[in-house]
Amino acid sequence: MQTQNQNQGVIYQQIPETSNPKKKFTLLKLQFRQFGDDLKDWLAFWRQFEHIDSDDDIASENIFQYLVQATVVGSRARKVVESFPPTVENYAKAVDSLKARFGKEDLLVEVHVRELLKLIISVQSNQKLSPTFLYDKLESYLRSLETLGVTTDKCASILYPMVESCFDEDFLKDWNRSPASSSANDAKERLENLMIFLKGEVEGLEIISLAMSGIGVTNGEDVKMPRKKKYNLETQRGKIPTASMLLASTRATEVKKPKCIFCDGKRVSSDCFNAQKLTLEEKKR
Repeated sequence: MQTQNQNQGVIYQQIPETSNPKKKFTLLKLQFRQFGDDLKDWLAFWRQFEHIDSDDDIASENIFQYLVQATVVGSRARKVVESFPPTVENYAKAVDSLKARFGKEDLLVEVHVRELLKLIISVQSNQKLSPTFLYDKLESYLRSLETLGVTTDKCASILYPMVESCFDEDFLKDWNRSPASSSANDAKERLENLMIFLKGEVEGLEIISLAMSGIGVTNGEDVKMPRKKKYNLETQRGKIPTASMLLASTRATEVKKPKCIFCDGKRVSSDCFNAQKLTLEEKKR
């Protein structure tokens, strides 16, 4: 299509705009994260709903209806919202009432600290928790506390020994031997390095689990990180066998083919009469 400028006599050509091809799939509609009365869910709920709350293009009376739909039927939160008539003036009052009951920062901090304490009690009571589960829980609690502003050095000094109490002796030995443990300057950095170290351990376990499940060994279950075998250095380095080793050797020969360690006879070592005639030094040799 061409147009002419009468003043200058210049002809312009209009190029039609090309529209992008239509997508051949339909995205699912996003649903509200509903909130009931569990204080642990408040942060996630309000972080989602505040986008609607701050949208000036939506009328307040419509946002009020969205707020009703975003609460669980029969819950304390739904009862609080429905206690206000659905008018423009009452929407702000309903939100303030919800925040006063469920959104107080000091109350939320206490809730997440209590959840962390429950996790510590579970570990101390010898409940078997997988490293992946432990990492996910700790990461969730610490991120929630960070969102609530609990990031000061004093708070980290309290949180670090609590988090450290969630691990067994073998893990703590590995952690204290790592450079990340000794390179931290304060409790906050030490806590961050501990979570990074735990993340590395979990990723290592996931790689092992993936490799083992690929050949049908673990059936998708969590794999425990292999630890170094404990042994007595003095016994390993010494030349004289211990009584437990002698007894184990004797019992093993009893099951298969008895052989005396003193005279090479086909008898149990404890029944050897020749050994009774040997001196102590000869017996040791």
